Amino acid sequence: MIKEIVLKLVYPNKYNSEALCKYLNKIGCEVGEETYFFNAPSMKIDIKRKDYIKIGKRCKIAEDVAIIAHDYSWEVLRSAYGEILPSGGRKIEIGNNVFIGKRATILRGVKIGDNAIIGAGSIVTKDIPPNSIAAGNPAKVISTLEEYYKKLKTNLLKNAEYEAKVFYKKHGRIPKIQETGHFRIIFLERNKENKEKFIKNLDFKGDNKEEVIHTFMNTKPIFNGYEEYYRHMSNIVNNDN
Repeated sequence: MIKEIVLKLVYPNKYNSEALCKYLNKIGCEVGEETYFFNAPSMKIDIKRKDYIKIGKRCKIAEDVAIIAHDYSWEVLRSAYGEILPSGGRKIEIGNNVFIGKRATILRGVKIGDNAIIGAGSIVTKDIPPNSIAAGNPAKVISTLEEYYKKLKTNLLKNAEYEAKVFYKKHGRIPKIQETGHFRIIFLERNKENKEKFIKNLDFKGDNKEEVIHTFMNTKPIFNGYEEYYRHMSNIVNNDN
């Protein structure tokens, strides 16, 4: 509560995601519905070139991301050649349902397509096509969205096992239901009671809560309940020691 009050005083236009979205739209940027900034005060958005920036719906933008629509390198030419040759701004367009990782930089003249994922620390200097994963400096496409989907689907259990092993080494036990986060999808039976267990303690980060619940209810678990999950993870951590 105190932190929120301090942020409001220090960053009145971006003390949280909602405030930042409202402010950007008010001054002339375009920011779509349900877009979420994970650490709004840390964002570096080129508001002096507000007319050049468009961010779509349902985007997730991580901490310390920079969106820069101008360039000032022409000042070097002025000093070296004695001429003023401003290069001006260039549009930045970020599509719908895009994730931009921590400390990425989006430079002027770039268009990022729908359903794209930009890796943390990336420097985006050229267009990124829709349905793709890009990373690096300069950012390059490293995977399609479908390939990434298949990879996570294939590795769902392996990733859950990894989480359980890390938790076990830290706490000396298997995580309880409320400590498994989103991985509780692999053992909760889809019913009304477990729907409430699934959403308990989850931070939706701007996601539509009802849509997340709908997705949960229309998928299937890997295990028949928490007890089976517990036995499996116990075997995993014991074999790992």
